[in-house]
Amino acid sequence: MKGPALEEGEFVESGAFTVDRRRALQKLMRFSVPEPGMYLSLIVRCAVAGGATRVEFRSGEQRLGVEIRFDGRPFLAGELSFPYAGLFERPTPGRARNRELALALLTVMRLQPAFVELRSGVGPARSRLRLPSLE
Repeated sequence: MKGPALEEGEFVESGAFTVDRRRALQKLMRFSVPEPGMYLSLIVRCAVAGGATRVEFRSGEQRLGVEIRFDGRPFLAGELSFPYAGLFERPTPGRARNRELALALLTVMRLQPAFVELRSGVGPARSRLRLPSLE
C-alpha cells in the first residue's frame, strides 16, 4: 500500500499484546459452523483428507459417547499438540485434514461434552489428545 498517508506517518512506539487462547477458541466455536451436529461430517472430511478408506461410528449404552474410527494417515504428536493450528495455517491440500479436525473439534465442543479424546496411530508412534470442555 502506497500513498501520502503512509509516507507522512510517524512511528510512535511498538508493543505487544497477548490473546487469551481459551476465549478466542470459545468465540471461534460459536461462529465456525452453525449446527453442532455437523461435527460428524467434518470428521468424515478430515478422515478422507487423510486418505481414509473407511469410517466407522459406534455408540450405545456401554459407551459414554460416540466413538469414531477411521484408517488413513495417523496424526503426529506435533499436530495434536495444538489441534486448532489448522485454522491459522495457510490452506494446502496436505493440511486440509488439520483444518477439518480443528473445525470438527470446535463444533463438537458446542455440544458441551465433558471431554473429547483422540487417539491416532499404533504402537510407539501412537499419539493421544484429550481436550476438556471449552465452557
